[in-house]
Amino acid sequence: MSTAISYTPRSKYESSHLSMFNIAGYAFLFLLISISLVHAIIISVRFEVLQTYGATNFIRAEQLAFQIHKGLELAESKNYEFCSDEDLKHLRKIKSTYFFLDDIGRVSGNKILCTVEKGMLDSTINVGPVEITSDKGFEYRNSQTDLIRNEKNKPIITYQNSVVFVSSAYLHLSKYGHFKVNGMAGVTYQNLGSRYVYSFFGNLLPNQIEPSVAHKNTLSDWLPLPNNFITMSQCNGIYNICITAIDTRPGLYAIPLTNLIIILTVLIALSFAFGYTLENFRVGPKAFARRLKSVIYQDNIYPVYQPQINIETKEVVGVESLARWDDSTLGMISPEIFIRVAEDSGLIEKLTKKITNKIFLELSDVLEANRSFTVSLNISTQLLTSDTFINFINDAVSQYKFNRNQVILEVTERTDSEKGKMASFSKKLKEQGYQVSIDDFGTGVSNLSWLSTLEPNEIKVDKTFTQSIEEQTVTSITLEGIFSMLEHLQVKVVFEGIETEQQRDYIFKRVPKSIGQGWLFAKPKEIDELKEFLDFCFNNNYLPAN
Repeated sequence: MSTAISYTPRSKYESSHLSMFNIAGYAFLFLLISISLVHAIIISVRFEVLQTYGATNFIRAEQLAFQIHKGLELAESKNYEFCSDEDLKHLRKIKSTYFFLDDIGRVSGNKILCTVEKGMLDSTINVGPVEITSDKGFEYRNSQTDLIRNEKNKPIITYQNSVVFVSSAYLHLSKYGHFKVNGMAGVTYQNLGSRYVYSFFGNLLPNQIEPSVAHKNTLSDWLPLPNNFITMSQCNGIYNICITAIDTRPGLYAIPLTNLIIILTVLIALSFAFGYTLENFRVGPKAFARRLKSVIYQDNIYPVYQPQINIETKEVVGVESLARWDDSTLGMISPEIFIRVAEDSGLIEKLTKKITNKIFLELSDVLEANRSFTVSLNISTQLLTSDTFINFINDAVSQYKFNRNQVILEVTERTDSEKGKMASFSKKLKEQGYQVSIDDFGTGVSNLSWLSTLEPNEIKVDKTFTQSIEEQTVTSITLEGIFSMLEHLQVKVVFEGIETEQQRDYIFKRVPKSIGQGWLFAKPKEIDELKEFLDFCFNNNYLPAN
């Protein structure tokens, strides 16, 4: 599938250099999301508390509304003379029954005549203007003078000729008492088109009452933004009394500063850990392998074919198939890189099978039409002991009408420890009818003992030797030794990497019956271009200009 694999340094595609900028970006995004998530979780937990907080105060508000209405209705149920002993006795009984009423008395117009606590007044007191009137005639006022304790702004409600004063105990309980939660507040009000406020409690300020009551929760309230708040409202439809409970410090804002610092420190540490992990996943050592696996699965690695030429007759006698990967993001990636990664990550067998099926499908008509034409496939040393691979090759070839001896399987020797495996593999392949080639001859541990052990049909001389012709280098001296060795061998010889006329002529003088492969004759071609090239060569008996 590729030319011989050399053990080069890691490529830029496999680089494990992590970008601190990207890590910081991922960390910031994670921190933002995690802070928002923790904030939202705390809000959701506190919202349940807010509901309990509001419900508890709402029970008191319903009790208050009931006692006001019932007390005033009972006061008007008797026709005693105003402020007479019988009348005051009647009112006193009502006051003792309804504990949220501080006092109850009689009015005429806007003047208070008497109360249970004060009796007949020496001089009448003005109850103040009406703020809201209900459809049943209940008038809600805020008196500037409390007749009982000299407190200001206490709620006063009148109905016909009766008046009640809301108990200071209710106001005190509502403001300070029965259910106090840090950061939570509320307001109790009569909702009659406009609002009549009985009391507000918690850390709520007067100028915050109207915005809080009118507020409708939105998604933005769940974000950790300053000055956000969450509300929950309940109303009684009979008495039109409502309560709005407010979480004025939602989410993280409710946490004490020391605890908040600890939480943020942990989240920052986790954010950078996440950023490092994500960046490592994206460009770390295993990222390239994951991408390769996806490309193999999508069948996006394709074959190209480099023609092989008889140096003596100049006939095209076969092709070597080479795998190519043109990535949409990374660009063209050398097979020396992705084949090695496929071997390291256990993907080589799947890749080999995928590309082999493509090769046979694309070349079947050429091979069937010319029984002397061959195709060379590179086989990874990892497949040397795989019986399943030989079975795969047999099954793949059996689908077409060309012969097994038209398929040359190239193996590369790397260490002497592989000699036994390669010998067994070579024997099995030849028994099945395939040809065996030793690829990259001269770069590994090739010697006469290897050749006698494997008994290959072909050897391929590595391009590094071909391109050293006429240079006084150690490689060129080694090439002379290879030439001397080849003179005594009865095997087909292929020289890779022929790029100049001088290289071809020199090889022809030394090994005239050899096969040449290189850019001098033809560059690797995709299947359509290859078939045009072959048609020209077969029809004209010479090579086209390259």
